[in-house]
Amino acid sequence: MFKGEGRSNKGYPIYELKAILFRYKKLLNHVLLSNYQMLRMINAGHMKVLFKVSFNLWIVLFYIGVNLLM
Repeated sequence: MFKGEGRSNKGYPIYELKAILFRYKKLLNHVLLSNYQMLRMINAGHMKVLFKVSFNLWIVLFYIGVNLLM
């Protein structure tokens, strides 16, 4: 993935990746925090809650993946 560091024609430049990660850091922190609070409020044994948490994380990961490919 990081072949030819710094050249966008060969692989993905590391500095661009860092910029994207920094941009999503706030969003990721918000999602993780809200999910953590949800798990603390509701009994962690509920599968519905656990599914919702993992689903939210998959959506975030999906959007990051799409932005990396574009």
